[in-house]
Amino acid sequence: MIVIFLFNDFIILIALLLFRYFDKLKFIIMIFKTPYPFSCKEYSYSLVVLCLIMLSSCQKDIQSKLSQPTANCAPGTILTDIDGNTYNVVNIGSQCWMKENLKTTRYRNGDTIPNVIADSIWKATTSGAYCVYDNDTLNGSIYGNIYNSYAIADPRLVCPIDWHLPSKSEWSLLCKYLDVNADTAVNCFPAIGVGGYLKTTGTLQAGTGLWNQPNLGAVNSVGFSALPGGLRMPTLHFQFINEICSFWSSSIDTSSQMQIIISLFNYDEKLEICRIQSYDYGMSVRCIKD
Repeated sequence: MIVIFLFNDFIILIALLLFRYFDKLKFIIMIFKTPYPFSCKEYSYSLVVLCLIMLSSCQKDIQSKLSQPTANCAPGTILTDIDGNTYNVVNIGSQCWMKENLKTTRYRNGDTIPNVIADSIWKATTSGAYCVYDNDTLNGSIYGNIYNSYAIADPRLVCPIDWHLPSKSEWSLLCKYLDVNADTAVNCFPAIGVGGYLKTTGTLQAGTGLWNQPNLGAVNSVGFSALPGGLRMPTLHFQFINEICSFWSSSIDTSSQMQIIISLFNYDEKLEICRIQSYDYGMSVRCIKD
């Protein structure tokens, strides 16, 4: 009996090596066709062990594929927009994201996006516009541009060729990759505990980052590198730099017909999926690869 089980172990070892280096489906067929020179009880024991190990290996293969870079999103890839601005990119799961906020001043076809400085004009405009926080070019170089909802919905497109404004579903896929149990409903209050994975680390007060204290949960574990660039509000001018970053999505909330946005906060490690009540807001843009 001892000799038989030792032989079984040897068979399993050989089988695992074959399974590791050859086509899995063909190997499984081969296993079932191969006569084992021992009893049904011993055969069943060996086969159960082997199947469990094969299932574990398959799960690891799936996780490995999720973490593999998509096309043209390998480490070191640089994206260039129509203005010549360059961006680092990052692979997260099956998605390829810009890891910096958009800075373009032109649509993809070369048409200029107006730079609107005055609050009264920003509020009154019904076409695409951009600005930088507090109309300070230094903020623009750090946090990128702020775009109104007309610009991000314009058919001339703000994202570079082969890239697009992410939908709510694509933001949800990012959240699910970070936490499979994440509730990605449009809930309008911080309810998804994945924000810390996306925020840059450190605080202004400690001289280690750009977020105000406490910057809860910030670990930037997937390299998304979200920065607190604030937003432009129709009645309150510029607000919440170093406290909030808000990103446009391309999706409309069907129940309210309002644009869906994604926000991260210095006071919370969570992420908010919400809707805006006005087209006059200005927010940051992150593009995702087609």
